[in-house]
Amino acid sequence: MFKDKWVIEAMKGTSLGTKLSALKRFILDKSKIDDLTKCALCPNMCRFACPINIVHARETTSPAGKSRIAYLLRENFIPVNQDNVEPLYYCINCDACSVHCPYSYSVNDLIKPMRSNILSSGIYPSSINALINNLKESKCIYPELKTRVSGSINNEEKIDVLYFPGCIALKYYENEVMGALRIFEKIGFKASLFNKPIDCGYIAYELGIESLFIEIARSLVDELNKFDARFIVSPCPECVYMLREVYPHYKIKVRAKIYHTLEFISNHLDKLDLRISDEATYHDSTTLSIKLDEPELLLDVLSRLGIKVISPVRYGKNSFETASENSILYWVNKDLANEINKERFNELRRFSSKIIVPSYASKKSLEGFGGEVIEIMEFLLKEIEKR
Repeated sequence: MFKDKWVIEAMKGTSLGTKLSALKRFILDKSKIDDLTKCALCPNMCRFACPINIVHARETTSPAGKSRIAYLLRENFIPVNQDNVEPLYYCINCDACSVHCPYSYSVNDLIKPMRSNILSSGIYPSSINALINNLKESKCIYPELKTRVSGSINNEEKIDVLYFPGCIALKYYENEVMGALRIFEKIGFKASLFNKPIDCGYIAYELGIESLFIEIARSLVDELNKFDARFIVSPCPECVYMLREVYPHYKIKVRAKIYHTLEFISNHLDKLDLRISDEATYHDSTTLSIKLDEPELLLDVLSRLGIKVISPVRYGKNSFETASENSILYWVNKDLANEINKERFNELRRFSSKIIVPSYASKKSLEGFGGEVIEIMEFLLKEIEKR
């Protein structure tokens, strides 16, 4: 007995030809329906997990709502204009939808091809013009970093760890970034900072500008591969995801092994010899939890340090992601991005006044609302300095 037997029941009393036609259409041909269409037909099963849907509460920017708009645009049922295309940019690419989807679909992945088509037609939110120009001209979302970040590193010297902080860390947290090198040295690794303002291409990739993404990625890898480093370690989950998971699909190869700081520190935590009597809650990055499949890593590290950890309501693969400056939404609607960040902060501070985060992007998103928001490497360094 097959699960679609309701089709036969519904066709009782019809002719044999009608029955055969219905069976073919609803059963045999069903597997040929593309993924975007399946998502568009879904009754929004994942909407409860989507940060944008929770805060924005609009059908058009809900997960299945965006898929329906993408489908209607693709099939030319609605015109390609500013009002119709804008919802496709209301996504922070957290993939929370995929966790609760029977098919594990990422709505962002399904609608990204339409973003690419829209860009080629020249009709897209005008608010991202500056972002696109920055990426084209500077290969970075912050062109001012070209003049602010100074100094060079000796790429002829053999090192263990090349610390790749990412654009948000370089712009807002230069001092904290330098402090991380001391932690690598304490656990026995010679480390240097990669301070060239070259983006990993994450936003260009999410916008669907493939040629620009490839150009940025190749420029970055050319620079990274000049260093004789065993490991590239980054506090940015998106950078790690791009370098480790996405680049290989484009045959862009980084020679060194790539780790997020939490992954790397977790492997050498005993060398820090730290036991911390403290209480804190934490924010999980969904890029780390879902895309890199490390849903318990931050919790595990904090627990091993002896911290009394108070888990928030939403954590791990069910975390509520922030809308950071490396998300498309931030550039399309900063007010909504800040509302999402405030929603997350208000949840976290109910559990503790100290919030530990795995990335500088998360820190920047949450720290403007009060309380203490501290990135994990910054937290470790402060504890080391107390001793």
